[in-house]
Amino acid sequence: MIRIADNKSNDILINKNSSEMVLKKKEKMDYEKISKSNNTDMDVKKEKKQDKKEDLEILDPDLLDNYEFNNLEYEQASEYDRRSFCRTYISVLMREELVLFTFFSCKDYNLLYVKIARFFILACTSMAFNALFFFHKTMYKKQDIEENWTFVQKLPQLLFVLVANHIIEVYLCYLSMTDSAIYKIKSIAKKPNNGKEVIDIIDCMKTKLIIFFISTFILFLCFWYFISAFCAVYKNTQKIFIRDSALSFATSLIDPFLIFGLTTILRRISLSMCCRKKAGCLYKLSDLIPIF
Repeated sequence: MIRIADNKSNDILINKNSSEMVLKKKEKMDYEKISKSNNTDMDVKKEKKQDKKEDLEILDPDLLDNYEFNNLEYEQASEYDRRSFCRTYISVLMREELVLFTFFSCKDYNLLYVKIARFFILACTSMAFNALFFFHKTMYKKQDIEENWTFVQKLPQLLFVLVANHIIEVYLCYLSMTDSAIYKIKSIAKKPNNGKEVIDIIDCMKTKLIIFFISTFILFLCFWYFISAFCAVYKNTQKIFIRDSALSFATSLIDPFLIFGLTTILRRISLSMCCRKKAGCLYKLSDLIPIF
């Protein structure tokens, strides 16, 4: 009986030892899993940091042009954009002001004949919308007040034509600006297996240009018919019509100097030494203000 009890106690001790060994092995396995997960998290964080560093190293300020500077994210712009106010302002105007963009901006990735077509269609747009204000009931009033004409009296008409002109300009810019597509291709040039993506961008650019020329052709026909019919019917008001159209078109050319002057001021304030990396709202606001 005593031996049996001893055997039972030995069995109990063996079971306890084995269970303790199993628990220790489980604890080791759990510890190894936790350590591996922590190591993998650390590796992922290190890889992300390395990727960010690599991105910063790729963005060499000496190799960036004005378009790339103007389209940087806030953190990147605060790190790399060291341009003066005048340089930033001129770079924006060279792309956004119609005359400068059409005839003086030569080193961008936009097609010259597309620029010229857009310039003339916007000039015709100003003429067409000004003709809408010459209704029969107000025709004699326009002739009577021609000598007493003031800028304040023409302000609602100028604002209406300006807004309408900008709406059409946004549509035409979306179809005709090829530089954004070229910069997309440049950004994915170093990625592997990017042939299909590049082809898709080129096909999209071709489609937009085709729609642009179809749209401008239709607009030219409509504007030509409407303006020629108007001038044929109202011969005595042609001088007033030409004057109003020229004033409206000149206003649309001057408008970008004011709007983008304000946006450039906000941009430079957000990137100044005192506000660097702390004024992202101003930087975003400078992109949102020029809705057109």
